[in-house]
Amino acid sequence: MTSINTNVAAMTALQTLQSTNSMMEATQNRISTGYRVSEAKDNAAYWSIATTMRSDNQSLSAVTDALGLGAATVDTAYTGMTSIKDVLVEIKAKLTAATQDGVDRSKVQSEIGELQKQMKSIADSASFSGANWLSVNSAEASYSSETSIVSSFSRVGAGAIALGSVKVNLDNLKLFDANSKNDPAKAGVLDKAMTLVDGKGVALEFGGSSSTAEVGTGGLKAQDAGAGKAIAASTTDYDASGTAKLTFDDIGDKITFDITYGDTTPPTTKTVAIARGTVQTALDNSANSITIQNAEEYAKVVRQALSDAGVTGVTVGTKVGTAAGKQALTFTSDKGSVQVATPTANNGGAADAAFIPANVALTTGTATYQPAVAKMDQFAGPMQLTGTAEISFQITVDGATTPTTVKIDKTTIGNALGTTDGKINSAYEFQRVVLTALGDPNNDGSAADAITNVTVGSLANGAVTFTSQDTSTGSKIVISEVITKKDTTDSKATTAAQISIADIDVSTDALNKRGATSKADIQEVLSAYINVVDTAIEKVTTAASTLGSVTNRIEMQQNFLSKLTDTIDKGIGTLVDADMTEESTRLKALQTQQQLGVQSLSIANQSSQALMQLFQ
Repeated sequence: MTSINTNVAAMTALQTLQSTNSMMEATQNRISTGYRVSEAKDNAAYWSIATTMRSDNQSLSAVTDALGLGAATVDTAYTGMTSIKDVLVEIKAKLTAATQDGVDRSKVQSEIGELQKQMKSIADSASFSGANWLSVNSAEASYSSETSIVSSFSRVGAGAIALGSVKVNLDNLKLFDANSKNDPAKAGVLDKAMTLVDGKGVALEFGGSSSTAEVGTGGLKAQDAGAGKAIAASTTDYDASGTAKLTFDDIGDKITFDITYGDTTPPTTKTVAIARGTVQTALDNSANSITIQNAEEYAKVVRQALSDAGVTGVTVGTKVGTAAGKQALTFTSDKGSVQVATPTANNGGAADAAFIPANVALTTGTATYQPAVAKMDQFAGPMQLTGTAEISFQITVDGATTPTTVKIDKTTIGNALGTTDGKINSAYEFQRVVLTALGDPNNDGSAADAITNVTVGSLANGAVTFTSQDTSTGSKIVISEVITKKDTTDSKATTAAQISIADIDVSTDALNKRGATSKADIQEVLSAYINVVDTAIEKVTTAASTLGSVTNRIEMQQNFLSKLTDTIDKGIGTLVDADMTEESTRLKALQTQQQLGVQSLSIANQSSQALMQLFQ
């Protein structure tokens, strides 16, 4: 049927041409972008997967960068370690030369001294991007005995992200630790005191640290912990019975108080404010009317207020109050004292009876202090005092102006342990001996000068502790002048001598001060020094091997990540990349279809002209 109202042929040709143009536009988009899935509308599932994997690939690239940084840190430490090993070999050679007769040991010591300085310089310089694994300070808050290098990025169950890392234990690598002066147990390979032994493996009693200063024998080195520090200074009563709780229901409700804290002169004073917003933040409650229900909640609020005011080093806790049905807040300072002034409460709502200022009344607490503690280093091993052998040390407690000398000999040991051989076999026995010695410091059988305000204890590493019983600000205890004297009637050793690589000194004067006065003694000590250096070389070699293993693992992970990144890129390409050969062929076909469609539409549009001729 021929109609003047509807040109069916033209409509069909137009629809075909529009479809061809749409497919042609999509094809041209794929060719121009190179992707068959460039937007979520193209294929939502594939687009989502590709977007996630591209993001993961960027994270893997960051991991690769982190591995590069870690590799540089390890290489720096390894270079320093191997350089120090070479220096140790040189020191060993110098010590061997010092054993020869006729050698000027003072000149040899000059060379050894320079090599010792060089070791420390190398260790201090072996730093990359602020990380130094060879020379550390374990007393610093930022120090961690274990460090890690980010090595992997992965997705686990439910799409959660997991980061892997290569762990490195610095305690097994460090060569120097600045904290070893305070805690010898923290010492590194080169500043750690090692026991001197002769060729038969028997410990030497001489050759260690100077007997006039810090005695190395038996590891008995004095450490002063200084004065005690304040642990509490004031309390605030709070009614916890539920009959009068604090309700903040007005923006003007506020409690303010001054707090003075710290160990500076003068201490720091700040004004602390508790408003409704403070309570809302502390209790995670955004209600306009909010009630502090108990002392624990009140403590949370006060902690938040202190934080807002910039107060640091003060801890707020709770305890049973002195009044019936009440609890108290405690303020504890980790440094110095803390005092809280009487708070001021402002009721923002004139008719608000729920906000009761009396509930925050302050009662001043008594300042108490952690008692001061001092210690001797760890008990190195069994010792025996014979004849005139003696250990002495000086102790100054609390307000004493002069130290008291405490002496330990065979008699003291017998009184403490009930034995007659003068042997001390364990740290616990040494603790008992020291306690007995404090009861008779002069070792004269009289308790008139007994030191009674000190508690003697021991640590797991064998260190003996001295704790003052004073809990006031004057709490102080100092242990000094630990000295050992050999038995002039018996050649038995009193304790085992120790020395670190950094403290080796082969000059005649130093050897004499350390008890090696005869030619035979000097030869024994030098041989023992060589053994100490040889042990250090073994430890450094082991540490370098550990670093080498870490380097190898990092390189393997870097190679794996490179391949993994390429594989992920390949997978993404399979999902979303366009086949350019196929697309170009499709474009040619669509261009032909477009031309034919235009011609068909043109022919269809001309049919009306033929119809008009019928009416001429």
